[in-house]
Amino acid sequence: MPVVRFSVSLPKEIAKSFDDVIKKDGYENRSKAIYDLVKNYITKKKWESNEQIAGIISILYDHHEKTTVNNLLDLQHDYHDIIISSQHIHLDHDNCFEVIIVKGKGAKINELFSKLKFLKNIKQTNLTIADVE
Repeated sequence: MPVVRFSVSLPKEIAKSFDDVIKKDGYENRSKAIYDLVKNYITKKKWESNEQIAGIISILYDHHEKTTVNNLLDLQHDYHDIIISSQHIHLDHDNCFEVIIVKGKGAKINELFSKLKFLKNIKQTNLTIADVE
């Protein structure tokens, strides 16, 4: 992929703070850190603009709550058109961790995520998005 070089002007203290943070994160140079920031910004804007994205929805819940399990399964069937795969993990006697891989329009992925997030007895949900282009 061709590379475009451009300069960025920042106040000295912001540039120093940025260098300190990216060094702690393990970046070897500013270019890769800037690339990651810009790519994440573009992906977020695509999600907000209802463009095609991919994502991972993770859910932590108590499997003893049978209505929660049934509701979770029903929602996954309702959104089968954007769900590529799911993985169910038994963390311990009480807790299950579900990972749902999705691909589709940002609004539909967000709709599914919101419905999952607000299911009764769900302990935690997260959504990670990625640009498919």
